[in-house]
Amino acid sequence: MRGRAGFLRVSALALLVALLTSCAPSGGADPPESPPPPVGPASSDEVDLVVEVYRTRFDPERGTMQIAVHNAGATPLTVVRASLDSPALERPLRRDDETAIPAGAKRDLPVILAGARCPAPTTTAPDARLDILLADGSTAVVELSTVDRLG
Repeated sequence: MRGRAGFLRVSALALLVALLTSCAPSGGADPPESPPPPVGPASSDEVDLVVEVYRTRFDPERGTMQIAVHNAGATPLTVVRASLDSPALERPLRRDDETAIPAGAKRDLPVILAGARCPAPTTTAPDARLDILLADGSTAVVELSTVDRLG
């Protein structure tokens, strides 16, 4: 019996050594890690956005409204800052939170409402200003007229 137990120990030890050596790195050095690919459009010319404004049924209670941003471009992008400006508002509405928007996707960006100018000099939808993060790390300012989704 003793010979068989010794054989099993030697076999188990040989198996363990084989497993450990198979996990060891190969003789060559690991290739250097390449930087991650740039995220975002290369320039403001590649930014293709459609911007709408609307209020959900929860917005009046919260004192907010939504800036709906549709990334119609082929590249994901990040909105760094968003604002709405209208002569009907006492001041522009701002949002300073970064929001990633994949290509072809829409994101709603809530903003806190400001007081209205009464009587309102216009009933047109506000203009949007979006700061977009570009692939090189810089930002581009995109100014667009918005569409009032609910009229």
